[in-house]
Amino acid sequence: MQQKLLIKDIAGDLGVSKTVVSWVLNGKADERNISTATRERVLKYAEEHHYQPNFIAKSLSLGKTNTIGLIVPNIADTFYVQVARTIEIEAEKRGYSMVYSSSEGSGSKEELLIRLMSSGRVDGLIVAPTRKSRREFENMVSNNFPFVLIDRYFPELNTNYVIQNNHQGIFDLASYMMLKKRERIAIITTEMHLLAMQARVEGYRQVYEQSGLAFDEEWIKVIDYDNLFHDLFSALRSLVFPKLQIDSILFATHYLAIEGIKILQEFGVDMPDKIAVTSYGDDNCFTMVRPKITAMQLPFAEMGRSAVDILVPRIMDRDMERKAVVIDATLTVRDSC
Repeated sequence: MQQKLLIKDIAGDLGVSKTVVSWVLNGKADERNISTATRERVLKYAEEHHYQPNFIAKSLSLGKTNTIGLIVPNIADTFYVQVARTIEIEAEKRGYSMVYSSSEGSGSKEELLIRLMSSGRVDGLIVAPTRKSRREFENMVSNNFPFVLIDRYFPELNTNYVIQNNHQGIFDLASYMMLKKRERIAIITTEMHLLAMQARVEGYRQVYEQSGLAFDEEWIKVIDYDNLFHDLFSALRSLVFPKLQIDSILFATHYLAIEGIKILQEFGVDMPDKIAVTSYGDDNCFTMVRPKITAMQLPFAEMGRSAVDILVPRIMDRDMERKAVVIDATLTVRDSC
């Protein structure tokens, strides 16, 4: 295999300095007053010997990669897929490429990815944090490294973030269910260590507080994400059998709704006559099942655009004031409630 030609090789063969070769190859010959003859010799030699520049080394020397990093908990989650696509499109408009990876909900993997990406491989980061790796975010704040949190954030840290209005979204969804004469609403949620999930349960509670209707704490079911299928099956069975306790179910995430609807169908539950179903978060499959599922549309496009709108100027000016953006979800009414 032929050895890769380096700038020092060109310089040695032509009897000029590495700096001169670098200036010529980077298009700076005129501003550095390099003679036409020397410029032509360098360019001709590089072409004849098929010189390929080392873009990584170049980006490090310039201190800029024109790349944005994205880290999310689950790259297979349709919500994050949609957010990632928007970020990629918006980044390209501004001359940036995007690299992304999944932390798989692991704090240690998230820390590793943050360290790798922020060590010169990207100009800025967009992260949906696990809340298990606060230390790395504190380090980025201390080092003034440009980053934006999406979907989740740390209230105690002064960071840029773009989140959903989780509390209001669940409040609006549960309020709509009550307008449809559903008064015994169960909520099924997960990952209560996340502020987003806490806000959704708080929004659910507030609907009952304001309505004056009574509710049972047993209607709040918290699922362990690592045992999702087992816990979800048990939770739904306890709500449906031996006697139907509730008249509706609000799934706090779209993936809980997808799996929960399958289980309810296995149980033979008549939806929506016996149990109405709604989801905080939409999915393409919700229009293909019967009944079609009423859901809150999450603002993935607005989140992605806002994150890039905040990050790119901060890459240019790291002393910019930090921004917080909260975006509302919108209700899509279908047949399930």
